[in-house]
Amino acid sequence: MGKYYAIYRLNLMKHLFAAAIILCLLSSCARVMNERLTTVTIRTTKPSKIVVNKDTLSTRKNKVSIKTPRSAEPLTVVAISDNSSRTVTIPAKNSFAWYYNIVTNFGIGMLIDKNAPQRYTYPNIYIDPLDVMNDFYICGPTGHYGEFLLHLSLPHANQFVFKPDGEKLQSNGGFLGLSVGLDYYHTYSQFINLSASAVTDFVVPVPAPYDRFGGSYKTMSSMFVSLSNNHKIERFSFGYGLFYGQNKWRVNYLRDSSQTIDHSITKKHNVLGLVGTTYYQFGPSFNLGLIYRPSFIRFGTLQRFRYEHLISLDLAWKIKL
Repeated sequence: MGKYYAIYRLNLMKHLFAAAIILCLLSSCARVMNERLTTVTIRTTKPSKIVVNKDTLSTRKNKVSIKTPRSAEPLTVVAISDNSSRTVTIPAKNSFAWYYNIVTNFGIGMLIDKNAPQRYTYPNIYIDPLDVMNDFYICGPTGHYGEFLLHLSLPHANQFVFKPDGEKLQSNGGFLGLSVGLDYYHTYSQFINLSASAVTDFVVPVPAPYDRFGGSYKTMSSMFVSLSNNHKIERFSFGYGLFYGQNKWRVNYLRDSSQTIDHSITKKHNVLGLVGTTYYQFGPSFNLGLIYRPSFIRFGTLQRFRYEHLISLDLAWKIKL
């Protein structure tokens, strides 16, 4: 009875994994990641009234943010200041989520999103109401001086290099992670970030079951807290700071022809190192970035000074509190 149950369980896991892969391939990033409305930030050279979709809003500190439905059609904006008026037409553009289908499902989601309004977005713009050329300039969002932003991110792809005691240099790559933190803008163009993160080297990019039979396999993971100062230049940001965390290496030995772990060896140690980040902001809150965390000082190991690193491709959302 136990043998048949084990076979049934393995077959069930295979079918669930296959279903998860199919759902992932047939998913639509734009429909999942993008809301029906998008936010457009409009800046002007002087106090103005902005008319969009028959709604009239006044700028505050020469800036106003509006929510408008996503569409393939251009967006008409009227800027009124004193006795002058400017009308500009903003063309729609493909959103980052539409292009991200290439990463998650080899572009299949692009076909699903082809005629979906969520495929599109509009750029943030800068308007001079006195400019007789009736033109506008594309600009990225600036910082939020004195404000806090919630930082939620998924370190989606990770590459590890560790040196456990008594082992050769270990290197591996994989997926999945979670990071939660806060950004505080202490100037208009700089902010401090404090984050707590956990990352793994899961073999597939989605949390789905998979089979292993016999032999052994290794896993690597890391948990850490980081503090960094960051500079914001329009849509780009880059930061530098320190982190303290724990690196973990584990090898699991399986019973022959079974997924059951017979025994395992785990080695872990704490590390202190540097953190460097770079991000590009694609929308009001979504950022795509690369994080490099080299460490040089280790605690609880035979070799105190040793280079290790963790590199992550990070999908981040920054939400104003």
